[in-house]
Amino acid sequence: MKKFFSITLMMFISLSLAACGQHKSNNNTKDVSNTYSSSTKKTDGSNKTSDSKQFDRLWDSSKDEQLSSFMKSWGTEMKQDYVKRGPGNDTKNAHHFPKDFDQIRLKFDKQKKTVGWSDDGNGDKDINVVAIYEHSMPSGMIDGYHIYLFAFENGQPVVYHTGQDQPMPGNWFYFDKTANQDLNNGFDKIADGKQDANSNSTSSNKTISFSEGVSLLKSSKYAGEVSQPSLVSATNSKTVIKTFPGAKGQDIFTLIPSGSDVNINAVFGTLDGGKFSTLKYSTDMPKSQIVSRTVPQSSIAKKNQSDDHISNQSEALQSLIKQQGDKGWVFKYGNGGAEGWNFKSQSGDQAQVHADGTLQMDHDDGPVR
Repeated sequence: MKKFFSITLMMFISLSLAACGQHKSNNNTKDVSNTYSSSTKKTDGSNKTSDSKQFDRLWDSSKDEQLSSFMKSWGTEMKQDYVKRGPGNDTKNAHHFPKDFDQIRLKFDKQKKTVGWSDDGNGDKDINVVAIYEHSMPSGMIDGYHIYLFAFENGQPVVYHTGQDQPMPGNWFYFDKTANQDLNNGFDKIADGKQDANSNSTSSNKTISFSEGVSLLKSSKYAGEVSQPSLVSATNSKTVIKTFPGAKGQDIFTLIPSGSDVNINAVFGTLDGGKFSTLKYSTDMPKSQIVSRTVPQSSIAKKNQSDDHISNQSEALQSLIKQQGDKGWVFKYGNGGAEGWNFKSQSGDQAQVHADGTLQMDHDDGPVR
């Protein structure tokens, strides 16, 4: 009897342990299932995070088409034809960009930086180029040679320009940030995805360029004061131009766009005595005048080829020395046209000489390029 009781007790204990084990196993299975579900949720979250990174694309085909349209319009305005370049369709002069980005010694704003092509604006280079536009005319033609790199630097849109069609000593090519406000503003708007850059390209909203400002002055009552004009600054709100009439005269004109008109504010002065001092206004030379932004062609003074027209580097140097003195000027680059001839003095001053004899110095805030 005792033996039967012991066997029965052992069977009961065994069954109890088996049931507990199965219950524990079921609990473990439930835990594993929850862990997998949690892992699946994390995987889904990871995918969403991956998808959200697509919004970090700085450049896409739609923006590229907008830039193409913008450059066509801008090139027409500049009377220049720009050709779109890219992988498999490199620039055609002494360099072949973007293929040669890693093969040629490049400086950007006088600094060595890495540069490469990018389809979306992201990359591991200092400058990630998304578009290249080239304008090239035969040597000696008035339009010269220009390359614009549209890129992202530290995630921000930037436009670099060079007028070099041949390397400088040491086999260097130099790019500088463009000071052309139309290009900067257009690319910024396209890159930000705010709107088509051409939507604000009407004359009433555009920055008054140096050449347009000079034309406006020549069409105003101040035409007789427009001698040796020099650009001081050019922004969306105003353009400031200095002129140097007579032996010691210096005038300052501020041109403010207002719809289809431009308000010209004048300050007349003299450098007599070694410093600038203002002169009084007169009926013929008022303090201000409003002119139409559309300048009639008949009012634009046209220089004859024989009237102080500079046609080569030697004449440009002589004109520079005449206006600024002999500072040991060394030719840097340029063959006339929009970029003129560019020189640098031994003291570091930089000058850009245009075919009509006008100068732009390195302290100017708004060079053409």
